[in-house]
Amino acid sequence: MRLGLLLTGFALAACVAGASSCFTFVSFDPDGAGGSGGSSSPSTAVPATGTGAGGDTGGVGGTGGAPNCDSNLQTDPANCGKCGWSCGDGATCNDALCSAVAFPISGVTTLTTAPIGGVRRLVTAAKTNGSMVSVVVWNDDLTDAVETVSVAESGGGGVLFEGQDRVYYAPQGYLPCNSGDACIERVDFGPGGGTVSQVILAHDTEQADHINGLVIQGGQAFFDTAIGRTVHRVGLACLNASGTPDCTADATAMVVAAMNDVVSQGASRLDFTGGQLWWTSYDGCVFKADASAVNQMVDCAYAGMDLANHNAERLTASAAGVFTSTLSGPVFTLPSLGSTDPAPLPGLVGPVDSDDRYLYAFKTASHEVVVVDPLSGNLVSAASAGANAIVALDASSDPDWVYFTTSANLFRWRKPAP
Repeated sequence: MRLGLLLTGFALAACVAGASSCFTFVSFDPDGAGGSGGSSSPSTAVPATGTGAGGDTGGVGGTGGAPNCDSNLQTDPANCGKCGWSCGDGATCNDALCSAVAFPISGVTTLTTAPIGGVRRLVTAAKTNGSMVSVVVWNDDLTDAVETVSVAESGGGGVLFEGQDRVYYAPQGYLPCNSGDACIERVDFGPGGGTVSQVILAHDTEQADHINGLVIQGGQAFFDTAIGRTVHRVGLACLNASGTPDCTADATAMVVAAMNDVVSQGASRLDFTGGQLWWTSYDGCVFKADASAVNQMVDCAYAGMDLANHNAERLTASAAGVFTSTLSGPVFTLPSLGSTDPAPLPGLVGPVDSDDRYLYAFKTASHEVVVVDPLSGNLVSAASAGANAIVALDASSDPDWVYFTTSANLFRWRKPAP
């Protein structure tokens, strides 16, 4: 069921591909009439040809649209909610919303998308034995692996992060670098095959047997160690004199913030939005700091959210808001500091993710991944996860697609049309 942002009415129309309007019968949005010329008159579009005339004054007119889509935007999976908005092979369109498609890819514990060879592709990681994980780059239709690379992992499964023609893998077992150092694995892809190298983020850190919190933004890594109490910032374009990826040689390697409150363990999840760094601790606190600052002392911003007893190990921050959760729920939406108290969203649990429009979370009662409008709290869309709880969720790395996994399957889901 879709509430809140549901478009009403029946749409059987000739539309411009990529636009959300229809010419002949019903118009949801005037953008479908092609580009606007100048300020004094708009351009016109001819549905039969997809061409547009320039405006009378004030600049160059629009080119109009690509071929028309004579489709019911409520039910056509090739034009679901918007002309040209395809749900992908195997998916259906109902009420202008795409269904999710399950793929027989099991055991995935973390995933992201990344630009690999100029194409944004899905990258997954799954434990293969007690000491290794398999990092896989998938083809467009998720039927075959483009490339597979093995990475050392002695723990239960780490976290993948997007890079350029590469991904970074933060192990959750003991780190593969020297004792006391904090490092991650850099997995590079290319015509010659994948390669794995260790990237040392810091030397002699606070009992750095592994990294709990990490986020990569703009070529920089923000991280904390297993039981540290400081968040570090370091550039990733870093090599030492011998050519080894050693980011401690980078001039930007420094402490961003130290946690002023007495906490027994450090950051569990970090995220970044609007120049601000947000993170949770295993003690149930939520912290916020200026990502460009140095040596800040920050206090626990939010407490008393019933996070301490359940490990606040899920956090996502974006233009849509800041949200945190535990595995047992609920999900909390966090207002700006100093305003109102955090608002719980009952029935939703982690993992959580968000993009510039929506919050994505798991609804336990119906075993669905749901899309929620954070401004209204209304349900926008939902996709069944089958009989199993979800293990991993990524809705932020790709602007058009959501990916989530259970123990048995991987799901691909087209986001609601903008």
